[in-house]
Amino acid sequence: MGGLLLLALGLAGAGGLAYAPLPRPITLPGMEAPAPPQSEPATPYKPLEGMVDPVRVLLYQGAQPGKVRLVEASSPSFCPPPPAAGENTLWLDTQRLESGEFDLASKGGSYTLSASADSLLEWQGRPYRGALRLERTGGRMAIVNIVPLEDYLRGVVPEELLSNALEAVKAQAIVARTYAVARRGQTEALWDLTATPSSQVYGGVAAEDEISDRAVQETQGLILTFADQAATQTLYHSSCGGATEGPPYVYGTPAVPYLQSVACDDGRGGSDCQASSYATWRAQWTGRQLGEILAKYWGKPTKSVERLEIAERGPSGRVSKLKVQLEGGEERLLEFEDIRQALQYQRPDGSWASLPSTKFEIVAAGKVDTDPQGSDSKGADVEQSSEPLGLPQPAPLLSLVGQPAEPAPAGQAGSQASQGEEAPALKEGEILLIGHGWGHGLGLCQWGAMGMARRGLDCLQILERYYPGTQVGRAADWAQP
Repeated sequence: MGGLLLLALGLAGAGGLAYAPLPRPITLPGMEAPAPPQSEPATPYKPLEGMVDPVRVLLYQGAQPGKVRLVEASSPSFCPPPPAAGENTLWLDTQRLESGEFDLASKGGSYTLSASADSLLEWQGRPYRGALRLERTGGRMAIVNIVPLEDYLRGVVPEELLSNALEAVKAQAIVARTYAVARRGQTEALWDLTATPSSQVYGGVAAEDEISDRAVQETQGLILTFADQAATQTLYHSSCGGATEGPPYVYGTPAVPYLQSVACDDGRGGSDCQASSYATWRAQWTGRQLGEILAKYWGKPTKSVERLEIAERGPSGRVSKLKVQLEGGEERLLEFEDIRQALQYQRPDGSWASLPSTKFEIVAAGKVDTDPQGSDSKGADVEQSSEPLGLPQPAPLLSLVGQPAEPAPAGQAGSQASQGEEAPALKEGEILLIGHGWGHGLGLCQWGAMGMARRGLDCLQILERYYPGTQVGRAADWAQP
């Protein structure tokens, strides 16, 4: 079969894929229930030795690590730590501390702080499960949360996708678990992942939510695999704008068999991600403004931009090469994700942000370039309204068309315009982009997953669309590359 398969579970239906909720709680191989608590441990307390499927998450690097204090756990761990003597107990390596607070800068070297099963470790106002490891490297201190994989996901999934569409959240849980498993122990660094978007956003216990906890628990231990290995490139993004893309047109890197351009088709002439507030967006500058923005990006003086020209698009319509024609005839080339990073706009709060996506058309002097191959076509006339949208000039602006159906995943923000509002009138020398989607466009489209779930499709069907050719199996059964 060329589609997604659920391996080692024996769940197959006559009409194709079928999904039956896994029993809860699920005991993975090596997850035997801990022994009953003892009044005193027979050996020195070593929480890391008994931790199930630990991952190491970098929380902080710097010179001021702050303090850690003991707080009561409002809910139990999915993977309880080994028993320790006493309640509400803070441990420094194997030493039981009398105080429930510890200044991380008060002790030299590297060490581990852990808590009894009924407690959590709070750092900078956020509670964490597992243990906190302080490492000193090159005059700086790194704080690493060592936490069971399933508890880690409880702090990741709601930060990346929180929705009442359970099947979409379950798909996100499987993808996030796969991403973590593929990166565990793969480098010589003191951590496997960061708590930021450079890996996966991780908020610890404060981020945990009932529906995402359920999604993690009902998919416990399940990952995506490809060619008998854990899939290593389970990327995801907020909204694809109608179609996802492949790595050669996003990063200029080799193709990945299961990261292809696929339509986010809802079967009714629209896209499953069209409820996103970034389904259609507009960014506008004057040529002079854009020249100043590019000067900061390139780190050298840049003249006013006279024209942007699409030189290459990917199968989804994303721009992979963009020619920038400057005043005086100079021409420069932006490629791949550099296009998003270079073409910045200003938010209403004054902060700057990268372009939402590279899936856009160019409007300049009242013309729109819609040629998917980026040819020399002059494009068609655009019917325009007399009032500009979004922020007043001279600030470069971004405005959104349409209203989101629910709070957006992954921290979307911006000013909004009403559905169906027309493009703003342009003066000579102004440049307008009309675009679609938010993010790089690789792998899972989170808004698309929510749309599919609301149409009655399950997490396996969602994953089959966005990662074609992959299979689902238990993490313990599959090798990593």
